[in-house]
Parts: sequence; structure tokens; C-alpha cells
Amino acid sequence: MNILFKGKALQALVSVIVIGAVGTVSYIVMNGPEKEAGGHAHAPDAGSHTHGEVIAGGKNSLFPVVTVVQPQSVSDAGGSIEAAGQVLADKHADIYPRREGVVQSLSVNLGDTVKKGQVIASLQPDKDQSQLSAELTFKQRELEIAKERLTASSETQKTIAEASLEVGKKNNTARLQKIDAEIEAIKVSTTQAESSVKNAAYDLIDAATILMYTQTDAISRYNDYGPYDFYRRKNIFYPRDDEAKIVEQKLLDLFRDLKSNSFDGKPLVLVNQAMDTASAVRSITANAGKVADYSDENANQRGEISEVVDHLADISTELITSASTLNVLEAEKQSILAEGTQNILEITNAGRGSQLDISLLEAEVERIRNQMGASRTVYAPFSGVITKRHINIGDSVNLDKPLFTLVDNNNMFVRFHITETDLPFISKDTVITFAPTSAPSHVHFAVIKRIAQAIDPDTRTILVEAELDKDDEDGHALSEMTVRAYIPTTHAEGLLSVPESAIELSPKSNQLWIVNASVEAELRPVKVQYIHKGSAYIEEGLSGDEWIIIKSPVELKENLEIDTTTES
Repeated sequence: MNILFKGKALQALVSVIVIGAVGTVSYIVMNGPEKEAGGHAHAPDAGSHTHGEVIAGGKNSLFPVVTVVQPQSVSDAGGSIEAAGQVLADKHADIYPRREGVVQSLSVNLGDTVKKGQVIASLQPDKDQSQLSAELTFKQRELEIAKERLTASSETQKTIAEASLEVGKKNNTARLQKIDAEIEAIKVSTTQAESSVKNAAYDLIDAATILMYTQTDAISRYNDYGPYDFYRRKNIFYPRDDEAKIVEQKLLDLFRDLKSNSFDGKPLVLVNQAMDTASAVRSITANAGKVADYSDENANQRGEISEVVDHLADISTELITSASTLNVLEAEKQSILAEGTQNILEITNAGRGSQLDISLLEAEVERIRNQMGASRTVYAPFSGVITKRHINIGDSVNLDKPLFTLVDNNNMFVRFHITETDLPFISKDTVITFAPTSAPSHVHFAVIKRIAQAIDPDTRTILVEAELDKDDEDGHALSEMTVRAYIPTTHAEGLLSVPESAIELSPKSNQLWIVNASVEAELRPVKVQYIHKGSAYIEEGLSGDEWIIIKSPVELKENLEIDTTTES
């Protein structure tokens, strides 16, 4: 079905003539209105032709036929987002004994509900008191002996090491003074070399300036001149304009970096940049013939540049050698300083083994003390339900073996993920429904309380947690249970939806093409609230009765005359 605006196709006018007494009806299809000079047909009464008027034809239109739709009102629309989730408890803990022993009694069993502080088990020592007391006395004595030996050994060896350190300091004083003098000499030589590098770089700039320009201060006063092309040598710049300007920029960068002291403390960096610039200058001036204003300066200045490059190479070698020698001397100095303290470090490392033995003995003493005394009582750390029992009466337990697993079934939440395209519909304090996958008819309520503030880059999803409504709990929602969560979706009042393909998105504005009253393409700016599942939801820019262009056989532009059709 075609929808044409303002009578752009031929309009059929049917005339009905009643002939004869038998009531025979005949009709004549008359031609439509005449076209204007531009070939665009109009209805006889254009003012009465409204949007959406259905007219047959359109296949033989003189204008591009675009496909259009009207915006859909979604203010009353509603639905839900479905997501797989899991019920989890706020508190979930394995309960361990604080002391070793044998299980004497159990006060609770699997599935029992307990209160915070309730007794759940009792333990007794796995050895009699006299045996434990003897073990404790023996271990305490071992601990005392170990501490005495460590103290005596450490003090003696430390005294010897300190004496040796003092002798070493005196013997090494002369060696250190000699090394310090050599280091100072290298630093002075390096400072002089840095100055030589800077001077050579300035010489390079002067020689290159004479080769490439008619003014000897062309580079140093580059920004002071007006139209600078007047001072560039034509045989250098104009045959290879782009290449020459690159070399010119290298010269400028070298000069400005020198003036701003950018190379202070970095002479090798300056050497590399200067040699790179020299190579570029020699390349661009290599084939330049002699001209009237060149005389023999070409050969002289190219020779000057070659001398600068050779000088920079020599200085570079000197700097590298000095830096290497300096590193060797510094390392030797540190080695001498470390010799005297080596003995103390060795004593410290040896003492660590003894200290480890003491720590083990202290832990053993504490373990035996924990085993002594009356029966041990185990309490529930919080209210909940016992979901696992790991022991039986008579079992021996230690600090690494859990007795029970306890879950707080009065405070649970549903954890689920949504896709990033569903994020506009998710907000805190939204009431959702969920049902166990094993019992879909048991519907429960929860309230969204936590939304992750980041998207998982692998799954493009967002983590959401909703707390269960305690008043709604009927015992069918259990910790670790898988569920299906349903999140209601609503839209703001007055929101309109159009196909996502109709929107032209840009960082500054969003817009779409509509058909205006003159049946022409018109670009309309709109404010998009969000895009979801192929539709763009518009909050500003449309009234709802426009026709939106979603397909066009030609590139659209403002005031383009068109005909329209809807998708079948």
C-alpha cells in the first residue's frame, strides 16, 4: 500500500452515472489534475489532503519514493526483562572449633534452625590432663633453651663482626679516596664534553643556515621576518619544497631546544639529534648546483658540517666511555662499603633460622595450652539454618576441620545479570518478581538494592542484586537456588518510539528525516532518551503525527521533493 502526500500521484476520480430503469451502474475513471511546470502533480484541493491519506499508484512517480512510518506512543506500554539468577544468603559460614578435641555431643543436626549464641556442639580434649601437662612443661623448657642460645650466639658474633667492620673501614679509606678522585675527574670531563657538544650544535646550525638561506640569522630570527620565502634559496627549496621544509623544521627544533636548555644533563640525546639534523641538511643540499649567490660557500659549509659530525662522533664515544667508567667506579665503591657490613648480614641471616625454631616452639606451646581444660563449647555465630554437618560424635577434630555450615536464611538476595541495553530500565528500589526454576508457580518479590557500576567486558552484562521481601517468604526460596527474575519496564509519559535505523547519531546532536507539509525531506533534530532492541525512544522533537523516513533510494537533503510509501 502506498501513502502519498499532497496528491503526488494521479488521483482517480470516479463518476457514477445511473442509466436506465434497471439500475445499471457505470463509471468512468478520469485523469488527475494537470502537473505544474516542474512535473509534480497536486490534488485539486491540496489544503484538505492530510498525512496518511491512502492513494493508489506511486510506481510511476517522477520523484524518489521513500519508505515512511509514524512514531509510536509508548507512554502506556509496559513489559518485563527476564534474567537467570540465583538466591544467595547475606551470611554463609563454615563453623570451626577454636581448640582441638573429640566431639562429645551435638545439639543440632542438618536442616535445624538455630539462634545466635546457641550451643551446637561440645568437644573434649583427646588426651588426659596429666599427659598434656607433661608435654607443656617439656615444650616450655625447649623454648627457654632456644631463646638463651639465640641471644648468646647473636651477641658474640655481632661483637666480632663490628670489630672486623672497624678494621675494614680503616683499610678501605685510601681506596675510597682514590675512587672519589677518579669519579670527580670524570664528572669534570663530562661537563666539558657537554659544553663542546652544544658549541658543535650551534656551529652546525650556522653552517646549515648559510647553505639554505640568504640571511645568516635566518634560523635565529625565524619568527622576526615577514614572508620568509624571500630568504630561502630557490635551488634548495623550490625543486623539493616539502623535503626542504622538513629539514628546515629540524633546524628550528634543534635551535629552540638548545635555547631552552632541553638537553641539560642529556648530551648524548643532543648528539643524536644534531647528527640526524646534519644528515638531513647534507642530503637536501647534496645536489644543489652553484648559483650566483653561492660562490664557494656550498663546498665550504658542507665541509664545516662534515667536521661538526666527526667532532660529535668523537665526543659521543668519549661520553659513552666516561659513563661506563663512572658506573664501574661507583659499583666498586659500593662493594668496598658493603664489605664491612657483610658479617653482620650473615649473622642476621643465621639468626633467622634460630628465630624460626623459636616461633614453631611458641606455636606448639599455645596448641597444648588450648587442649588443656574442661570441655569446649561451640556456639552459633549468627541465626540461621544448618545446611551441612561435617562431623559425628566421637570424631577427632582440629582447627582446620569445619563442624557445620550455617546459612542466614532470614536475609537473602537474588543475584542476576542484565545486558547493557537493558540498563535504562534498571534502578534501585524497583520491585521485581522471581520464581524458582524448580517451582515456577511460587512467585516471590524482591527489591533491587545494588547495581554494579561497571559492565563486564567479556559478557557485556551488569551485575544486579535484589533483597528478598521477608514478609513474602514462604520457605520455597532457598540459598543457592536458581531462579528466573522478572524486572518490570515502564516508559516516561509522552515518549515516542521510532526505528533505530531512522536516527542519525552524532556526539553533538541526534536527528532524523521527516516529510514536511510540502512533501519534501526535512531534517529534524530530536532528543533520544535511549535505544533498546532496535527502537529509539524520543523525548523531544516530535509531536507524534509526523511521517518518519526510514528508507530512501537516494541520498536525502533538505527540501528534496519526494513521494512516500509504507512498508508492506
